[in-house]
Amino acid sequence: MTTLARWTPVLLLVFVASEALASGVGRKRAQSTKTAPFVAAPVEPQSLDQLVDVEASGWAVVEQLLKTATNGVEVLPATAERADDELLRLQANTRSTLGAVVHATGGLLVADGFVRVLGSGHERLSRGLTSWNVQLTGSMGGPGYLLIADDAVGGFFALNVGALPGQDGSVFYLAQDSAHWQDMRASYTDFLRWLFHGDLDDFYEELRWKGWRNDVAELSAEEVVLFQPFPWIVGKSLDQRRRSIHSPAEAFRVLQEFGRADASSVKKWMRPARR
Repeated sequence: MTTLARWTPVLLLVFVASEALASGVGRKRAQSTKTAPFVAAPVEPQSLDQLVDVEASGWAVVEQLLKTATNGVEVLPATAERADDELLRLQANTRSTLGAVVHATGGLLVADGFVRVLGSGHERLSRGLTSWNVQLTGSMGGPGYLLIADDAVGGFFALNVGALPGQDGSVFYLAQDSAHWQDMRASYTDFLRWLFHGDLDDFYEELRWKGWRNDVAELSAEEVVLFQPFPWIVGKSLDQRRRSIHSPAEAFRVLQEFGRADASSVKKWMRPARR
């Protein structure tokens, strides 16, 4: 079993789930909701037996949300060894919905895979939550946020753990049409509730083009669409912009690079396109 840098860089966090419903979650408007606070865990990491709570699992909450989901959610099965490894890295108890999703699933594909919620990894969604964060940012939660999901149009969802301008435990969205983190004012549980039941058409209205449904259907969960000129540049409609397919890692680097410099500095990430 792999370990995370001898457990040292630090983000051993206990996730305390909040069940508040955020009916106004979205990019166009955001209403206040209770968010799930993060509390620093003991220096000594918890064992798997301590993290897995069979009697009071947060998966029961997720199952209730799944039963009434209107956006279509596919639950990818978990592999026991990998699920245990990811949970140990995360150090979140399965009483939380975050810990439960990571330990009980290989990931969730929402709306025919348009949104990909990270679990412990699966052949169709190979990125486990903690291993993906380490691969992309160098440490688990080191940048002050924890990536939890992404979408087919190069957007990323993350839990704030101190770096983003908002409450710790709140979900933020990094979009291709802004390249800035936006506070959704929702806990992880609220985020799942919104994904399963919310108006995704309204949320993604400005990031869709003619024929998008057919184009997205051809993508795997390890591919995203990037536009050029970039959507944050006012002018052409998405239908008039060049579209190319890239890995989520490439898309994330584009958005991160743009956040530090002007648009000209990200062109190196755009070529060659993978398709």
